[in-house]
Amino acid sequence: MLNVFLLTYFTKKLNLVIIEKDNSITNKYGDYLFSIFKEIKIYDCQKKFLSELDSNNFDILLFDNDIYDIESTFLFVKDVHVINPLIKVIIFSKYVDYDILMKCFKYNITGFMCCNSNEQDLKDFLKVSVKKLLMNNSNKFNENKNKFDVIDCLKFLKDEQPNIKLVNHFKGIAIIRAAEILDFNDEIIKIKIDNTQLKTIKINDHVVISSKHLGVEILTITKSFDYEKNEIDLMYNNLIDSYVHHRKKPRVDPKKDSNVIIEINNKLIKVDIINISIDHVLCISKELNPELKIHSNAKIAINCHIHNKIANNPNYIIRTNAFVKEMFYTIDGEKILLKFKLDEQDHQILDKYISFRIKEIIRELKNKTI
Repeated sequence: MLNVFLLTYFTKKLNLVIIEKDNSITNKYGDYLFSIFKEIKIYDCQKKFLSELDSNNFDILLFDNDIYDIESTFLFVKDVHVINPLIKVIIFSKYVDYDILMKCFKYNITGFMCCNSNEQDLKDFLKVSVKKLLMNNSNKFNENKNKFDVIDCLKFLKDEQPNIKLVNHFKGIAIIRAAEILDFNDEIIKIKIDNTQLKTIKINDHVVISSKHLGVEILTITKSFDYEKNEIDLMYNNLIDSYVHHRKKPRVDPKKDSNVIIEINNKLIKVDIINISIDHVLCISKELNPELKIHSNAKIAINCHIHNKIANNPNYIIRTNAFVKEMFYTIDGEKILLKFKLDEQDHQILDKYISFRIKEIIRELKNKTI
């Protein structure tokens, strides 16, 4: 139910535009679309739509690809994104084949509706569109007149769906356990938490509230615990944080004193490793490093104290080139996210190390929670 609730809450603040031939879209989905969108405008040709696109604040476009009064579907979508890069496009087509689907990925098309699609498919694509708009254009929802309040979600969860999932990470390992919302106010959410999970969380850790009834996840920070009652207080931001994060590749905290030496402009910078995956390493430095700039390239040497059985070398160092993907400043120091690509040998060694380290952390986690 809340998926529909959340979707409607957002779409009531959005402007939809439809380009169709012979009411091909509105005949089938018109009643539903007019009930959930703030405003809908309909065109029957590409030319007029493009001429008015820059002067209108459209958020989502539904396009019948039988219309091609100017040019083919994908060239048209490319032109649309040049004028409005944030607009999300859902294509309606009578035909479907591999080449069309591949072009949808290439041209950043959010959804593809074919002759066998139904209203639920459209709802699913609209949810994806809203999530992308939240991530890329959250100010649209965060203006005072348009603000989306997490309290709306919490009220619904507490009253109708109090059973949720709490997600935290212990040294890079995701811990997911059932929990229950007990109460909340404008700043704090009080949660009944699994005792095992409670042992893995510290003050100021990030914890995510997740529910199958939520269209988004709520990012919180731990404030306090009650170990006798198995309760936790979580701080949250009233405005939705648009926290949609799914790790595709496992990352782990390495052993103590693991580090990366970064070589840039003939200078060596040694930084500590926070966590590492097969193609990223997150580091921290207590000192500012003016030589390092975001989106710059550098040579790196990764020392994770890789076990002798993995690399047949107790002092194995992984050397490669890296791209400075992100840099941000925290109270603990300057954090640096490096992206890299390894040759086959180093890839196999690091992959084995991550698997070995995950097993170590799981054993540590069992000892901690039993």
